[in-house]
Amino acid sequence: DNKLVQAVQLMYAVALFFSVPLQMFPAFNILESYECFQSVFRGNIYIHRLLVVLISGGVASVVPNFGLLLNVIGAVGGTATAFILPAYLYMAAKNDFTLWRPLAACIFGGIGGL
Repeated sequence: DNKLVQAVQLMYAVALFFSVPLQMFPAFNILESYECFQSVFRGNIYIHRLLVVLISGGVASVVPNFGLLLNVIGAVGGTATAFILPAYLYMAAKNDFTLWRPLAACIFGGIGGL
């Protein structure tokens, strides 16, 4: 019932309200560049964006411990970024895509992520 706590919570809610569209903007640009999204929504990007936001909100509402889900997603993404992606970019720069190198990079990245 403290007014300061309520004011901070209100400011936090307003900040979240304005930051979520900024976070989703790159994802929207990538998804909307595919032909399947352009043909399904017939060029109406607002329906697509509304559905993505509603699905994200639905997942957040249904999952009982959403923080744990975010931690798992972040751990998988962090492992790929830290261990697998540098090896892949090195191979792309050297244009050396033999069969064993990507497999070794993925195995090393998976083991290193554990």
